[in-house]
Amino acid sequence: MTSTILRAVVSLTLTAWAAAGISAAAPQAVSLDTLLSRAAAYMDLFVDRFENVVTEERYDQTVSSSRAQDSQRRRTASDVAIVKIPGPPYWTAFRDVFDVDGKPVRDRVDRLTKLFTEESTFALEHAKRIADESARYNIGPGVRTTNSPLLALLFLQDDLQPRFKFSLGRRDASVGAAVWTVQYQERARPTIIQGTRGVDQPATGRFWINADTGQVLRTEMNVWFDGASYSLTTNFAPDAHFGLAVPTEMTERAEMGMTRILAKATYGKFRSFTVTTEEKAKTN
Repeated sequence: MTSTILRAVVSLTLTAWAAAGISAAAPQAVSLDTLLSRAAAYMDLFVDRFENVVTEERYDQTVSSSRAQDSQRRRTASDVAIVKIPGPPYWTAFRDVFDVDGKPVRDRVDRLTKLFTEESTFALEHAKRIADESARYNIGPGVRTTNSPLLALLFLQDDLQPRFKFSLGRRDASVGAAVWTVQYQERARPTIIQGTRGVDQPATGRFWINADTGQVLRTEMNVWFDGASYSLTTNFAPDAHFGLAVPTEMTERAEMGMTRILAKATYGKFRSFTVTTEEKAKTN
């Protein structure tokens, strides 16, 4: 009898100690203001270090319809660079396609590197020409210009945060020990994303933010318009060379009536450029 009681007391004591240990090890709660402040500071660092970076994108698109048995597929390889623009979101990613379905569509040269050796006005015009040329390789109905892995990330810039309503979500240990989710809803008008004829397209979604560093490890963006739905999710991973979390994978989904678009992109071969006094771009 005494032995049974003793074992029960020891068991309860160990259970209590284990519970206390788990509680002590659990991450501390974080405030929404702290998360947004640290994310804004991180974005200052991100655009400063990433504005002269080009990455290689492998983009796989599939379009299917309930009306047809066959689906359409396209694979492209592109150079992608972040470029400063005059209005919100102030920075955008431009895509320069050099391969479609395994066939080169132009000489394999770094045309985007010229953006770092031209005056800002001409560089933007140059980037737009390249982006318009490359957009024709998107498949599916309509014109998609939101398929940028960095678009939602740029919403966290200090100048853009007032355009959104934010709410604190849960800690997501599957992404990182100190990572918390933050939901957002765009409230300001005109919206950053515009539909045809200038129709507002408010964005909603979530961010996964490291509470200790402000580093963003995942973004999610959703837009609804004219009976269609569109979602874009980007995963980021820390990169020691840049000291940032760089994009590694983007997933894109769209449903337009009976048509469905599913696309996935991966990123690698990041390279930065500096401009010498002779105005020639060099790869670092």
